[in-house]
Amino acid sequence: MDRHPRLPSDKSADTAFTDSNLQDEVAATQRKLTSGSEKTIYWIGVAASLFHLWANSIGVLPEIHRNAIHFGFVLLMGFILYPTFIRHQAGGLKLDTLLALLASLTALYLLLFEEALHARNQVPNTFDHLFATLSLILLLEITRRTAGLFIPGLSILFLSYALFWGKFLDGLWNFPGVSMSRMLYRMYFAPDGIFGTIATISSTFVFLFVLFGAFLIRSGAGEFMIRLALSILGRSVGGPAKMAAVASGMLGSISGSAVANTVGSGSLTIPMMKRVGFSPSFSAAVEAAASTGGQLMPPIMGAGAFIMSQWTQIP
Repeated sequence: MDRHPRLPSDKSADTAFTDSNLQDEVAATQRKLTSGSEKTIYWIGVAASLFHLWANSIGVLPEIHRNAIHFGFVLLMGFILYPTFIRHQAGGLKLDTLLALLASLTALYLLLFEEALHARNQVPNTFDHLFATLSLILLLEITRRTAGLFIPGLSILFLSYALFWGKFLDGLWNFPGVSMSRMLYRMYFAPDGIFGTIATISSTFVFLFVLFGAFLIRSGAGEFMIRLALSILGRSVGGPAKMAAVASGMLGSISGSAVANTVGSGSLTIPMMKRVGFSPSFSAAVEAAASTGGQLMPPIMGAGAFIMSQWTQIP
């Protein structure tokens, strides 16, 4: 009797459940691309990866400029990959290509004219307002396409509170409001706006570790972590779920990002849990909870710890 727990012996099936299943789930929400569009996305992805590696290693670039370029790359690929509605996967590419180019243009405008804004003593002009509005609308739209209506709806609710109806509330909820011009300036140019702290985390920690996770999967290192975790917990009750927690903890100790950890290990552990009978929702929940713990695993801590330290001024 074999005393050593092991993955399924069929190597082709092993590859199928670690890769193609997840790809099928992702593809269900993505546009069906032509060969030409696939090549375009491929080279945009290569360019984005090379830029982020350069900008986060030897490159010297203002933070807001790096974040703007990151914004341009993400929205450029996002509008091409994700259709307006899931049922229209095969159409609308021309319109979405236009939106992708407009998103890139909003990033380019910030790169070229940020210094001009400072020369005007931070008094925005009509073009500043136009591109700030455009970037905000495009960001809300790509969020709707990829994450659903809840987050964009919540964002619109809070923006409208600051602009309009906060002044009509009493007590703790009363807010005198801000002008549209001031809000657009804060959203587009200020460090706490679209290209501020959260964009910095996305363009550094998240992107690099998502890229790392992709290399990890393709190199076979992810399978090694899975086999190691399986050898420890494979014989216990609920072994695949426990294995997911251990594997996510191992990967989290070097990533520090819940999102990157989920992408890096979840593409292997979630299909495995589903394969042995766990429901898709339970499998995803186990992986999400285990990956979130990766932010607390030394030596590399999660980005959230640094955000809290910065906002509370506690070193």
